[in-house]
Amino acid sequence: MTDEAKQSGGRAAREPVKHGGHLVPGLFRRTTNDGRLVFEARLQVDGRRKRETLRAQTTTDAVRELRALRAKHEAGTRIVTSSDLSLRELRQEWEQWARSPGSNLRPRTVDLYAHLVDAHAFRVLGGETKAAAVTVTDLRRLIDKLAAERRAGSTVHNTVTALSCVLRFGVRRGVLDSNPTRLLERGDRPSAKRRKEPRYLDRSEIDRLLAKLGDEFRPVAAVCAFAGLRISEALALRWQDVDFDRRMLDVPGTKTAASAQPVPMTADLEAELRQHRRNFPGVGGTLVFRTATGKPQDRHNAARAVRAAGDAAQLNPPGLKKIAPHDLRHSCAGLLLAAGVPAPKVAAILRHADARITMHVYAGLVESQRAALRDDLELALQSAKQ
Repeated sequence: MTDEAKQSGGRAAREPVKHGGHLVPGLFRRTTNDGRLVFEARLQVDGRRKRETLRAQTTTDAVRELRALRAKHEAGTRIVTSSDLSLRELRQEWEQWARSPGSNLRPRTVDLYAHLVDAHAFRVLGGETKAAAVTVTDLRRLIDKLAAERRAGSTVHNTVTALSCVLRFGVRRGVLDSNPTRLLERGDRPSAKRRKEPRYLDRSEIDRLLAKLGDEFRPVAAVCAFAGLRISEALALRWQDVDFDRRMLDVPGTKTAASAQPVPMTADLEAELRQHRRNFPGVGGTLVFRTATGKPQDRHNAARAVRAAGDAAQLNPPGLKKIAPHDLRHSCAGLLLAAGVPAPKVAAILRHADARITMHVYAGLVESQRAALRDDLELALQSAKQ
């Protein structure tokens, strides 16, 4: 009985590989618990015997990969084994795959996940930490550290999700044996729910806010408020996406496939964008919203400008969350729903695939409209008595 058979309780976990009717020295295969076929190579590196999990999924590819590894070794090139791969190296390989045609991840998702892993996971766990050495204890330490820094629950939750995506990629590629995030218990993961409810502005409050913004960010806020765009979508607009003849906006950089739908421009928004083009001339592929040096506007700068305008317009009283760009999208939806626009039409403007999402997320009412509910309720109850 082989050593491996002894270790697996009498059942050989790995078996030699045959190719063309002959055994391939140093090449083995095994089947994982989930039914995947994994190939492994055994090599002599610096006088020591090492086992390397291959990326190949077929016998032919495994033989080729084994030959390439041996060629590198014979040429004196360092062979990177699964235990050598750092978190940073694994993240880089994941990003390369995530941006390839074979990935179903959207560019904005890849950007977000890469940012979260770089900004938080590497900072706490260390980018040079071996990926194979990361344990569930390390993940709990990451969660506790971010919570102690008073990071939003959504930020912590998304950081864990992003890191899990990278580690899951490592498992699929045979670099890691398992994904430790799967060992986290339900209570370990922070909630991604909002800590504070979004703000809903009525039209007069929107006008007051816009009046306090300068020429640089007022049209950005107007696009969010009058067209219901997300801030990332607004900042990704190029002049070729603005069709003044049709009075439509073609929205790039969308969150989902359903979001990739044109949005109508109101007269107010059209006037705002025409004035903006006079202030900041541009055509074709030029970004609509850019800095004086031609670089894309930063979403954080836009958020700071909106908060400052909210303060100046006295729309941020103590105890309320300060107005943010996404609140303008919420306000657009709230005004449409309060005006009696049917939910499917509101969903079309917001580019939701399902109107139920619109009703669930954006069915808030602005404060000035809440009093009207009392009259509606009174009328309904009086009618029921008759």
